[in-house]
Amino acid sequence: SNKFDAGGWGRNWGGNKCQVVFDGVKLDGVDAPGAWSKMGGELSGSILFVNDVTDKNGNAIDVSGKTFNPNGTMASKNYTIMSDMDYLGDWVPPHYDGDILVSDDYTITWNFGKSDSAPDYAVQGSTVDIEGTSANAPASANMILGVDATNGKFSNVNRTDNLAQVNGGTVFTIPVVNGSVITFGDLYGDTTVQIGGTLIKSGNNTYTYYGQSGTVTATVADVKNSYMAYIKVLSPTNPKPFESVNHKINIENAENGKVEASATEAVLGTSVTVTAIPNEGYKLVSLQVAAASGTAITLTDGVFRMPDEDVTVTAVFAVKVTEQPSSIDYEMAFSDNSGTVDGVAIGTSGEYKLFDDFVTLQNFKYDNNHGAAGSGPIVVKVPGKVKITFGTCAYDDVKFVITGENGFSTEIDNVIGNGQSDASGNKGTYQCYGSSNGSVETTYEGEATTLTISFAQATNGAAGNARFWLPYLRIQSIN
Repeated sequence: SNKFDAGGWGRNWGGNKCQVVFDGVKLDGVDAPGAWSKMGGELSGSILFVNDVTDKNGNAIDVSGKTFNPNGTMASKNYTIMSDMDYLGDWVPPHYDGDILVSDDYTITWNFGKSDSAPDYAVQGSTVDIEGTSANAPASANMILGVDATNGKFSNVNRTDNLAQVNGGTVFTIPVVNGSVITFGDLYGDTTVQIGGTLIKSGNNTYTYYGQSGTVTATVADVKNSYMAYIKVLSPTNPKPFESVNHKINIENAENGKVEASATEAVLGTSVTVTAIPNEGYKLVSLQVAAASGTAITLTDGVFRMPDEDVTVTAVFAVKVTEQPSSIDYEMAFSDNSGTVDGVAIGTSGEYKLFDDFVTLQNFKYDNNHGAAGSGPIVVKVPGKVKITFGTCAYDDVKFVITGENGFSTEIDNVIGNGQSDASGNKGTYQCYGSSNGSVETTYEGEATTLTISFAQATNGAAGNARFWLPYLRIQSIN
């Protein structure tokens, strides 16, 4: 409802006494006050100047820089306060037709790092409850984050930055309501969290909860170098009631293969696994999930989350090439394409076959925007002479070793990024791919063979610091 006090004659309607109460979250025009016609105009010819906006909890909404007044602002009319305005005379103010989005949610944050004023945490083999902070949470909100490190570790005692160590097996119990958006902040390196059947990792670190108000658990995966800065939950003040309605998972018939799903129907937010199985002699070209409304649904490592409507899964298979062409160009831009190469999403660590199975990534995954990572090797069948180009990363400390079934062997040693130090304490010279010194090359000039690309610590690398990210790899034929 919109409420207006009567304004004085010769002044704007309401003047300083004008108060507007919005029950919803959006203002799109207002109703005319009953006495407006006596002032010689209609509200459709007026403007509403926005000075102060608060949500229903009394929290201030920042309206600076907004275009709520598309036909002018107080500043543009040389007005300083509303009581200075006079709507009579030659000037008839134009109509207000903008939108004000009013905050109807709140955020609770649990910081883990000492640089963010977190207390000391040294939890291993036990549990701890952490109270969150919030500027606008209602009094009824649950502010406690449970940390169960019975089978893990949660510690920041040896750090001064914004991170805490969160070893695999650590379980967080997070307070949520229907529609809460959970952010796992600044996941470092390989850090991966499993929540509701979904894997959360750097570059894709949010999860939306659908269900009854209460708590949800998130478990840290058992990976090396696991660190996290914070957990943040953005929740609606008045969440919609959760309705447990099943929606259908339709699978379109595909030629030359089949598709299987882990369920035939599911409720909103459920994680569903989809598997595409090509017939002998065929390969998967594409696998897509679309909602009944036409919206594309994200499929990550063969898993999608059920929307609030039916979905259809579609797969396309094509004949697999069995004879390698005489000229090849296998370009793998892991970083630029967020881990997708030759139509294959490089997800969690495993084996991936690319380019009609002539390239195999073993023990590899897409880590983050630094590129792909893993213990390898990468196995490539080549028809003859090729040039091999490696993209580098500022945090590399690696030696590339290339060997062939025919006895060929070469290496590129001491690829140390300028974000790392070598054994002598000096910074490396290699930068991230795309900048100067961002790539290294070698060639193979023999007959057709299978090459194996392996990764080891740089000879002059710092002790115990062997690691690398591969943002780019290209293997192309040369004359």
